[in-house]
Amino acid sequence: MEVSFSNRDKLIIGGFIFTLGLIVWGILSKGWYMTEIGALFFALGIFSGIVTRVSQKEIAENFVKGCGEFIYV
Repeated sequence: MEVSFSNRDKLIIGGFIFTLGLIVWGILSKGWYMTEIGALFFALGIFSGIVTRVSQKEIAENFVKGCGEFIYV
């Protein structure tokens, strides 16, 4: 079975690696904590949704679904 990465896949992986690098830089040199890190992951989710051409509604639904795994109320 041959698996190939599309340009979209490469762009998303590149965005993820960039985000992780930015997080490390922010923590070490700027003292970032959960608010800034959460904002970066939120931005990465929006970026990934745009790259994969997912609708705004689907991006929002997936965000709420993901948050639901952390909220127990």
